[in-house]
Amino acid sequence: MKLLDYMKKALKTSSQSQSEPESVDPDKLAILKRQEQSELFYLSFSQNRNAKPIEIDYRKMTFLVVDDFPGIIKLHSKIIEKLGAKCIGAESGEAALEIFQASEVGSIDVILTDIHMHPLSGTDLSKHIRDMDREDAGKVVILAVTVDDNPEYVLQSGINGHLQKLIDPDLLHECLQKYLR
Repeated sequence: MKLLDYMKKALKTSSQSQSEPESVDPDKLAILKRQEQSELFYLSFSQNRNAKPIEIDYRKMTFLVVDDFPGIIKLHSKIIEKLGAKCIGAESGEAALEIFQASEVGSIDVILTDIHMHPLSGTDLSKHIRDMDREDAGKVVILAVTVDDNPEYVLQSGINGHLQKLIDPDLLHECLQKYLR
């Protein structure tokens, strides 16, 4: 059973009964989320199966974490900081664009951005960064972090890849293995 199907079933059951909503098993949700993320990464990594893993020294990395919900920024930053990296938070696409523009070239290694922000969405943020006239604009790794289960549309905006909220450090590491080459 897919995560989206499970959630739809739970919502449908609770709306039909008009009583207490069916409880959603958090363990089952976590397993389904992990399966879906694994399937997504299997598809993207299957072309690169024979590539040797690279050593990632997170202590030398800076992540720009972009989300319009401060709690998500804090949570994602904690996860990344546990890996040893430095984090900069931005509560909007506009703020992230200003931070990137003001940063020293090459000082931001990875941008994790929510997609559904207003007025500057994560896809628009990515397009603006990719269009900048600076050496690192085309090299910085930009990853979409969203609840969407169909992220193909984000890849057309210059975003390198996709992770589901809340990020899993192992899947983040796998993703960075691909894009930091």
